[in-house]
Amino acid sequence: MKKAIIMSLKTYKKSYLVAGSLVESVIAITLITICLFIALKLHVTILDKSAFINNSRKLAVLNRLVTNMKMNKNYSNEVFGFETYSIHKTVSTYENDDNLLKVTFVLQESTDTTRYYYLILK
Repeated sequence: MKKAIIMSLKTYKKSYLVAGSLVESVIAITLITICLFIALKLHVTILDKSAFINNSRKLAVLNRLVTNMKMNKNYSNEVFGFETYSIHKTVSTYENDDNLLKVTFVLQESTDTTRYYYLILK
């Protein structure tokens, strides 16, 4: 009977794996964290330089300016300055109709100028 127990213990000892130490686990987690940080930093850098993302941000700002103008009924000429571009707002009456306003937003960058036209009912 003793031999059977000893034989079963010997086979049990052969079947398990040696566990890693706490230091090895901490090093592995640290390396994974550093890799994730580098990947995230690259991803953000690529997104900041993306022309599509930058144009989407400018259009979002422009739409916010139009919404604020409608809500506050601020129909005066203004200039909005931002870090890399500026937006000039010009308001005029549309074809001698006092109830209809033609609002022109000129998005001016260092190399490009884009005009956006809106017709707004007072």
